[in-house]
Amino acid sequence: MASSEATRAHDEAISVSETHVGAPEMVFIRPGAAPEGVADGAIGSPVHAVSAVASSPKWAAFGDVAIVLRTRPEPLLGVVGCFDDAERARLGMLRTQLEFGLPRLRYVTYEDAEAGVATLAEALLARFGRAAIDRATFAAVPRGGHIVLGMLAYALGLRQEQLERVGEGDILVLVDDCALTGNRLRRWLDANPDTAQVVFAPLFAAPELRTAIERDDRVLACVSAHDLVDGAPQRLGDAYSAWRDRWLTRHGDTRYWVGQPEPLCFAWSEPDVGFWNEATGREERGWPLVGAEGCLRQRTETAARVPVQEQRHGLGPLRPTDTLLSCMWGERLVMATPSWERCVVLDGTAVAIWRAIEAYGTVEGAAAEVAQAYGAPTRRVEDDVRSFIDTMLERGALQR
Repeated sequence: MASSEATRAHDEAISVSETHVGAPEMVFIRPGAAPEGVADGAIGSPVHAVSAVASSPKWAAFGDVAIVLRTRPEPLLGVVGCFDDAERARLGMLRTQLEFGLPRLRYVTYEDAEAGVATLAEALLARFGRAAIDRATFAAVPRGGHIVLGMLAYALGLRQEQLERVGEGDILVLVDDCALTGNRLRRWLDANPDTAQVVFAPLFAAPELRTAIERDDRVLACVSAHDLVDGAPQRLGDAYSAWRDRWLTRHGDTRYWVGQPEPLCFAWSEPDVGFWNEATGREERGWPLVGAEGCLRQRTETAARVPVQEQRHGLGPLRPTDTLLSCMWGERLVMATPSWERCVVLDGTAVAIWRAIEAYGTVEGAAAEVAQAYGAPTRRVEDDVRSFIDTMLERGALQR
């Protein structure tokens, strides 16, 4: 490697982000901190959530993307690519889910579900009495409702005919794992118009949703084991009413209620969360926060994984600044901080120099590494490395 070759390589790489039309951008997301007691990498942590996101089928609608995660001093996620408006909207939803939703995530194990079913059974008995429950029949909303109903049948000591002769009892209890908007209940009721009044019994539901459901003449009561809390008023503030009105205008005929309850994930499924994509003019499915190891459904829906590149922190004394993210995007290295207007893109020997600085943190160590890789004298490389470091220090990519 000639001295002029190394200089030209990193000079061109620095300038390309200033002049190249269609250069990649980096979308920054600051995942919310995991709840107390959640270990790094466990369900509910930023590391686990980003891993789940990286396996989402939604990436199939994107072009070439790269994902990079910095875990300290604070979690910081970067998604690199050339995005259109629809893709930016999807990444905006990802930001909302990771920043606002992740700290509120409720993960429900099979053991948690069993305990919840016991609570639901007690609530049904308290509301209707043993005699009425013994005369009732039971059905489930597919698919999670079947899991809950199976447990509930044992918790209530139901007879086999109470599960087989749906609609023949005094009341019909319709079971589900959760209700977020009431959309699935409304679809079930519309598909079964001859059914008498039902008691809707989801494990989880917001009190506001239960109240709205009970206004439906087809519903005798709505009983759940656990409340969900609507975070929309606090998150949206003065914009809440307008947001709510927009959603009701779009979907008021299919939903009983709209809100932003805490994200739920059961060991068997993570309920879908929707968002409105202004660029496409339609509702789209959000992102998963729990991976295949914690969610049975994810094991069947996982697509080709986008690798999560880990931001190197460096050994010092020269090291990347605390807010910088850098990752390989194809054959090029893309770097940026949240305060930069544009990404810096490196290629060729500039990538090798940057990686060597991350690994060694000194001019001498980096120069020796690059010189060995290119078969050049170390002294000839040191000038290029020093010049590169000066540029990166000036830009705020490196710190001492």
